[in-house]
Amino acid sequence: MNLMLRIRSMLKRKAGFELLNKYFFHKPWLAFVFLAIVILGCATIFGLLRPLDGLKSFVWFILLGTFFIFVDDKTSKKYHHYLCWTVFLIVFIVDLASQGVVRQFFGATPQPNVIAEALANTNPNEAKNFIIEQRYTIIRSVVFASLSFFILTIFNKKYLNVFRVEIRKINRMAFILFSLLIIALHFNPTMLRQQPFLRWFVIFARHAEAQEEMRHVKDIRSAIEFNQSKWNLTSQNNEKTVVLVIGESANRNNWGQYGYSRPTTLPLENTLKKLPGKTVWFAQAKSSEAFTLSSLQQALTSATKANPDAWKSSPDIIMLAKAAGYHITWLSNQPSSEGWISSLGKSADVYKFINHGNWRDSSATDMDLLPELKKQLLATPPNKELIILHLLGQHFHYALRCPEGIAPYRNIDDDSVMLEMQATGKLPWVRQARNDYDNATYCGAVFLSDVLTQIHEQRKQRETTLIYFSDHGQEVGHTQNFSGHSNASEQGYTIPLFIWNNKNKKSSAQKFYNTPFSLEHLDHLLQDTLGIHSIWYDKNLDPLQSPAYPKNGERSS
Repeated sequence: MNLMLRIRSMLKRKAGFELLNKYFFHKPWLAFVFLAIVILGCATIFGLLRPLDGLKSFVWFILLGTFFIFVDDKTSKKYHHYLCWTVFLIVFIVDLASQGVVRQFFGATPQPNVIAEALANTNPNEAKNFIIEQRYTIIRSVVFASLSFFILTIFNKKYLNVFRVEIRKINRMAFILFSLLIIALHFNPTMLRQQPFLRWFVIFARHAEAQEEMRHVKDIRSAIEFNQSKWNLTSQNNEKTVVLVIGESANRNNWGQYGYSRPTTLPLENTLKKLPGKTVWFAQAKSSEAFTLSSLQQALTSATKANPDAWKSSPDIIMLAKAAGYHITWLSNQPSSEGWISSLGKSADVYKFINHGNWRDSSATDMDLLPELKKQLLATPPNKELIILHLLGQHFHYALRCPEGIAPYRNIDDDSVMLEMQATGKLPWVRQARNDYDNATYCGAVFLSDVLTQIHEQRKQRETTLIYFSDHGQEVGHTQNFSGHSNASEQGYTIPLFIWNNKNKKSSAQKFYNTPFSLEHLDHLLQDTLGIHSIWYDKNLDPLQSPAYPKNGERSS
């Protein structure tokens, strides 16, 4: 009986296939649509394409594919009517495979400015490390490309000539309208970003623009300083020290102080409890961008997400502080490459870049900044002092962010964090990345604890404020099976931010500022902290002036 059922099932499947072949595959247009669905479906299954982007790619495949077959049919038979169609297929498949690799690296759809920033700051060793790091994604992309070309070979052999005959039936007027539709889609920015040909021309053009901008950034800043008389700058003359700590890739959701189940920030919390003064924690701070350069340009200048190029015509916080008489020290654990951020550092009165490696594989840790900081603090302080520490923070590779021997979450696989990640299907390498990331967060807390201790010891006799923020967040298996920068996840923008000052000399106070705050408005807070105001200062965007901001004398949380 079971054998009869199996035979009947096989016959039904065979009959179904014959029916599909008769009424579907023998209709060239339907076969062409089916081909697009299969290829884009494979790209989505392989994790190289998001479904929404797949719909845009589907439109381009149908329209451009048909267009190039039509062009082929009007060319010489010398190339057997395959040249344009073949070029289109190669570009289309390679584009999808490349998108997957770049998306895996950035955690986002590859945007021209993001890729331009990465290319403009890379070198051969960095490129080699990129290939090693992304080897599994590259292999997956190669498998996808090979499978796609195999499917296309079958289509070309069985259906391409039949489809070509169907296209010949399109009259001239219909083809003109068809071409106009293709042209019109190029004026839609969303569709243009998914166009397999022009997208890369835009990227390389932006790369060239970024390189040119990097070469002239010093001239841009000099031109801004030349107009200093128009800044309407006012400043206080009281003696003070301000320390600005710029973190890297820190996610507030991984800080124990903000409620994370792992005590990743315990060293920092313990130190702040011992120190006199007030600490205000920003409970809803977010960066305006998910990548370093664009985020810091908006945090340290009047540029905003709505007006990102304002940094080219308005002073940054370094210029404002120097004009107000501050002595500026810049200590960095990020590479001393050419560019806007590096230009800021090198314009300080004293600067030191301790990182002589690459972004990801540097052996220098933030702890190596402590001797340089101590050296500056032991010197007689100027009347007005601004010290900026630019950290490597929690930038990947996370495992390299800690000194040897500090790794409290190494090989942990059974606590609440790991059990939740396992329950939500996070891959083993993503779970490993979370442990490494939490280790890096813990080491960052140790570093901040040491910084605060040094500052308190050497500057206790004067008004001192420390501000810490991260340039952007990081997705490490929070909502996706992914670890890295991400503008497609809220985690890419979720940042810690706190302010400590020693005005309250006798006791420690811990308070929370629960109002949403965007990092693009940090320049207003910094001006107020430094005791300077300019035409770019807006009291309404300064959280220190907000009624919701904890004032002196309020009870601690």
